[in-house]
Formats: sequence, structure tokens, C-alpha cells
Amino acid sequence: MLKFKRHPHPSRGQALVEFAIIAVVLLMVIFLIIEAARIMWAWGTVQNAARTGARYAVTGQADRPDCSVEELSKFNYICGEDSPDLRLASVISRTHAGLAGLPLNEDSGIFEDPNYYNIEVWGGVQGTGELRPNFAGMPNEAVVVRAYYRVPIITPFFSSILPSIPVFGQAMMNNESFGQLGGSSEGIGIPAAVVIPTAGVTP
Repeated sequence: MLKFKRHPHPSRGQALVEFAIIAVVLLMVIFLIIEAARIMWAWGTVQNAARTGARYAVTGQADRPDCSVEELSKFNYICGEDSPDLRLASVISRTHAGLAGLPLNEDSGIFEDPNYYNIEVWGGVQGTGELRPNFAGMPNEAVVVRAYYRVPIITPFFSSILPSIPVFGQAMMNNESFGQLGGSSEGIGIPAAVVIPTAGVTP
């Protein structure tokens, strides 16, 4: 019968190789958890920002007398118009304030860029059931506020595969009867359902 001799002490080199393999896998799992947490945090932030903007929009208020997006290069075209829509500017400003925790790329207009963001406002037109872009909606009509953001992947291994991931936040609410209490819109109630443009899939 053959008998194999065992070394009294296992090879230190073997233990080092085993640790290196396990450490690589463990680090990948840890960084994957970190990236997933960052994406979920960004998604929650844009959802909350869109909801904040929509909740402000339904009141019919506007920040006056100045155009509130004058400092935002991406939206200051609203202030340059002959009669700027101060209500639209105010809704965008409130939504932008909700994104304050994210590092925003204020200059980029390319969707694929890291830290790219955008804010869209769609509003219902009285009696038509249609949503118009860059409009906060008329009294008793729907308003949709949508926020986009691209979360940059910071781990070198994962960023080489996918540099950034888009997240979307959207909120739809019905405008109050602002400015028309007791008028022609009194007692109309909730408007008819409207077709909302879809933003796509988000994690």
C-alpha cells in the first residue's frame, strides 16, 4: 500500500495565491454593492426632485419679479424670451433645487455624458386632453414634471464596461383651480386621463 507523506507546514505561496483570488472576488462584490447603492440613491433623488417640482406646479405660483432660472445656463433661454414664462422657470428651479445632492453637469447637452441632467415640464391645455412641452398646465389640468440624470460609474473595472447609467424620475399631478375659484372651472373636478410620454426603463 502506498503512503503519501504530508508536509508538516502548508506552502505559504499557495495560501497567498488563494487569498489573492478570494480578495479580487470579494473586492468586486463590495464595489458592485457600492455602485448599486449610488444608483439607487440617485434614482431616489431624481424621483423626489420631480415630485417637489410637480407639487409646486399645482399651486399655480411663480417666483417674481425675476426669472428664477437665470443662473442656470441650461434653462436661461426661458428668461431671454420676450415674455418669459415665470411659472415654468419656477417649476424648473424648484426641481433643480431637489437635485442639489447630485454632482450636476450644467454645461453638457449630450445625454451620454456623466453627470448629465435635464428637467422637462409638460402641462395640460384646457379642454383638449393634450400635454404641451415647456408648459406647467392650466387650472384643473394635468402637469408632468420629469427629471433625468446619468450616474457615473466610479469603479475602473465596471466603468470600462458601462461608463454611466441613466435614471429617471417623474411625477404627474392635477393643477388646483388657481386664479379661477368661483369662475368657469368651479366644480369641474379631476380632468380626463391624458397620454403621458414615457421616459423608459430605470433601475
